[in-house]
Amino acid sequence: MSIIVVGVLGTIYTSIGGIRTVIWTDVFQFIILFGGLIVIIVMGTINVGGLAKIYEVTRDGSRLNFSTTSVDPRVRHTVWGFLTAGFVNWLPNCCNQSAVQRISSMRTVRDTKISTFLNVPAVFLYGIILIFFGLLLYTHYSIQECDPWSAEYVSNANQLIPYYVMNVFRNIPGMTGLFIAALFSGALRYKRVH
Repeated sequence: MSIIVVGVLGTIYTSIGGIRTVIWTDVFQFIILFGGLIVIIVMGTINVGGLAKIYEVTRDGSRLNFSTTSVDPRVRHTVWGFLTAGFVNWLPNCCNQSAVQRISSMRTVRDTKISTFLNVPAVFLYGIILIFFGLLLYTHYSIQECDPWSAEYVSNANQLIPYYVMNVFRNIPGMTGLFIAALFSGALRYKRVH
């Protein structure tokens, strides 16, 4: 039902408002998505005992090892593998359908350049946020001595973050709703783009 409702509403507001409406919707979704992630990260960091605790637990669990520089492709985590995978993973952000749509809708070449160069730090910041979120999850479940994946509390690794939010923040009014709104915003943007 939500797919039908969102599809109809998206078609109507895009038809009426055009590209300007789509761009402002992207801005709104960006604020909801990043805002939700930041709030959850800040509250989660406080919940586990602060940045020092996250650093301590992830260091002790060998999650912050940046000293492996092997070029052997059979070694799973290396500095070179991280840099190569990061480049290949984030490269499509500059040339996917959404980026081309934004670039093509700009009034001047100058505006296009500004938009493109503002995208670079935003993508970098988003990557840092996701990495930190992963370290936060690792810290939380290490302290709890529980692995929701191994304990089969989740059936898919992609369910770890929603499980974490629903489990840890269930007593804070509006917190799970904020996360669901952020998740839904990201899904809407993904569906519209692809």
